[in-house]
Amino acid sequence: TLKRALEEISVYYYFDTTFESPIRQPSGYGTETKLLADGQNLMTILNNIKNSHSLYYDKIEEAVKKINPYFKDINFAFLGSKIYLVLREEYLTKSVSIEHISDGTLRYLLLLSVLFNPERGSLVCIEEPETGLHPDMINTISDAIKQSSKNTQLIVTTHSPLLLNSFDIDDILVFEKNNQNGTEVSVKSAEEFDELIEDFLVGQAWLKGLIGGKRW
Repeated sequence: TLKRALEEISVYYYFDTTFESPIRQPSGYGTETKLLADGQNLMTILNNIKNSHSLYYDKIEEAVKKINPYFKDINFAFLGSKIYLVLREEYLTKSVSIEHISDGTLRYLLLLSVLFNPERGSLVCIEEPETGLHPDMINTISDAIKQSSKNTQLIVTTHSPLLLNSFDIDDILVFEKNNQNGTEVSVKSAEEFDELIEDFLVGQAWLKGLIGGKRW
């Protein structure tokens, strides 16, 4: 049905990760199977993935370990009817609570909770996932996008050459203005840019203005 089809679509374009953000507050025991558009049920989703999809939860922890070698694990404290998330790290006597996790790390966890959630839906749209992320995180998110795209249709917008460098030119759609101030979409192919691919990664080619989407 149409209702079911629409429920399979998830769109993520902005996460409020400021200190006062609801994302940083204790979360209730929800029944949601995927991250809400505003990310406010992050702790519920991570806890549900841990309990129902342990292999995917392991991938999330492995992804955090890649960018923080001192990371031990994600842990949950249960305060009455609320869930509270903390990160445990080597050599620290206290865990790092979600209130004090950096903006970049919190954004990273939000994206991982989408990409490594097998119940994320059949169509996931993410706007500029590179926003606020360390370059090492961007590389890992690129890998996660590739993995999750095997059984989910993903539409990702980006202005990051580093993110683009992780993909083939066949994966890219280029949006740009025409002379009438309209938006044109062009599909690029490996055959069309055969020689170019040998010399440049996709992000490098974009920065040089060789595949469009750039005014100079």
